[in-house]
Amino acid sequence: MRQALVRARFAAALAEPWLILAQQGEAFRVGIFSSLDALFNLPITLAIIQLRLSDAVMAALTRRAGSYAPYLERVLPCEQFDQGRVARDAALLGAGTEEVHLAHVKALL
Repeated sequence: MRQALVRARFAAALAEPWLILAQQGEAFRVGIFSSLDALFNLPITLAIIQLRLSDAVMAALTRRAGSYAPYLERVLPCEQFDQGRVARDAALLGAGTEEVHLAHVKALL
């Protein structure tokens, strides 16, 4: 549960400079629900089927596609301490590595 909350805060923090508040909330939902498969020991599609999530959030969670998928994809390398990928992914977002790490620290706090 803690990991899901950190993912949610981190994804929302990464989205903050580029997305409006409502869209940041969607990025948060992608992060918070991204661990439901592990929590329930089910494929993600079954774990989230009863939730009323937007199509964009569903796409990010089930197919790693759509407008919110990049934020989730930027969270995972930080969790895995993959600094090379963190640097590459930061560049894809138009951010610096420092900004990504700062967002992660913010999420952890």
